[in-house]
Amino acid sequence: LVSGRLDQGLDRLRPVLASYGMNLHATGVRTLLRVAAYDSWLAIRGLRFRERGEEDVPAEVRARLDTCETLASALSQSEMLHGYYWSLKYLSLALSAGEPSRLSRALAIAGGLHAGTSWRPSRRTERELALSRALAERCRNPKSLFYANLIEGVRWFVAGRWRDALGGLERTEAMVPAIRGGVHW
Repeated sequence: LVSGRLDQGLDRLRPVLASYGMNLHATGVRTLLRVAAYDSWLAIRGLRFRERGEEDVPAEVRARLDTCETLASALSQSEMLHGYYWSLKYLSLALSAGEPSRLSRALAIAGGLHAGTSWRPSRRTERELALSRALAERCRNPKSLFYANLIEGVRWFVAGRWRDALGGLERTEAMVPAIRGGVHW
């Protein structure tokens, strides 16, 4: 998906998605409608969750979450609308699952996409990113901390706060050896 062979990557993912009852939307209109539905649902639902340990979340649910994370992070680089859809689906599933490290990453990806739409992030975006950071720091998961730092740097970059952006991105760069290929960029 991230090597420039998007169609081949998506073709390989279709059976995986089907095994979890999910699918790729063929049209932009259908995806846009799903984005509007998920975005509205999340605005109403809020960011409430009941925290559970990774071992308390069924393996199939974790696999669904990981699949959504892969699609959200990969597609947000090349197919923004589809990436946004998968980020919202990931966030919705992660809030239901309540597992802190995956929820932290879901909040970071969704918050990062929200922050990228405006130089001045909304209160919702601020809450998503603050909760992402708090969960990442509490669970001490390197991949979650990486996402939190990366998105923080990008957020400040979009807002034109160059020194803050540089700090977040330098923290991200310093973490690269610790995650050993565990991210999709």
